[in-house]
Amino acid sequence: HTERIHLMAVDPSLTDYQHLHPQPAGAPGHFEFELTPTKAGTYNVYLDFISLHSQRRVLAKSEFEVAGAANPAQISKSTTISADGYIFELQTPGQGRFPAGEESQLELMVRPKGEGASVDFGLVMGAYAHLVVFDEQGTGFAHLHPQNPFIDQQDPNNPDLRFSFFPGDPGKYRLWAQLMIDGEERFVPFDLEVVGDA
Repeated sequence: HTERIHLMAVDPSLTDYQHLHPQPAGAPGHFEFELTPTKAGTYNVYLDFISLHSQRRVLAKSEFEVAGAANPAQISKSTTISADGYIFELQTPGQGRFPAGEESQLELMVRPKGEGASVDFGLVMGAYAHLVVFDEQGTGFAHLHPQNPFIDQQDPNNPDLRFSFFPGDPGKYRLWAQLMIDGEERFVPFDLEVVGDA
């Protein structure tokens, strides 16, 4: 997806999410990035890349501390967000409630608030949207890409934003959608709940 390394950092409250791409610096295998945290507490940092030696995907985790009192995550259940003149909706089979251990289909919809207006989607890392999901305890993440990878066959005003989500464990999750809309990159949060049985 157009970058060598994906770095996803999030604070304990899951409200400061940043998706960065470290760049080569110095000796081979060394990369650097800049990050400005906006919250206190222990940030979890997840790295996602493919090793040239093994050709396998590597997922690594680290962390760093920001001084101050951290706020815990406050996750409810919200699949519709109104912001910046748009309505963002995450359509799900159970209205934001999923069974653990089963594949569920998600569809991201974006509508302008104004009558007759359209939405112009741009590409973010070679796709019309990316989704990243964090669990409430900060123990892991999922990085989701659209099921339809064929960009040139899609309408940039109405792209195919369907995703497959396979949650393993019950609990509450924060999902961040990353999009480029009308020339501006946007991060939109949704809250999901995964239950133990269907």
